[in-house]
Amino acid sequence: MKKAVVYSRYTEEFAKDGGNLERIKENWENFFENKTECELQYIYIDVNSRENYNKMMEDAKQGKFDEVHVKSVAKLGRNTEELLRCFKILEDNNVVVHFLDQNINTKKDGYTTYLLCCHAIETK
Repeated sequence: MKKAVVYSRYTEEFAKDGGNLERIKENWENFFENKTECELQYIYIDVNSRENYNKMMEDAKQGKFDEVHVKSVAKLGRNTEELLRCFKILEDNNVVVHFLDQNINTKKDGYTTYLLCCHAIETK
C-alpha cells in the first residue's frame, strides 16, 4: 500500500476570517478513509510560513512517503520557479503529486505545462 501525505498552506487572513484548520484536517482524513490504494501518513499544513513545506520536502528525500495530495496547484508553489523545483525534487524521489482541483497527477505525460498554466491562472 502506498504511503500518502497531504500538503496545504494558508495565510493569516484565513485564520482571522474563521478558517478552521482542524476541520480541514478532518476533511482530508475523511477523503482517505475509504481509499484502498494508499494510506494517509501525515498532513503538512503551513500558515504564513513554509516550515512544513520544507519538512515535507526533506521527508520526501528520505523516502517517507510515495504520494502527496494537494487541493490545488496554487497551494504547492508560490511561483513558477518554486513549483518546478518542487516537481523535480519529488520526481527524483519517486513521489507522485495528486492535485484534486485539477484532477491530474504528476504521473501523467505533459503534466508540467498544464499545471504551470493552472498555477499562472490561480495566482493572478
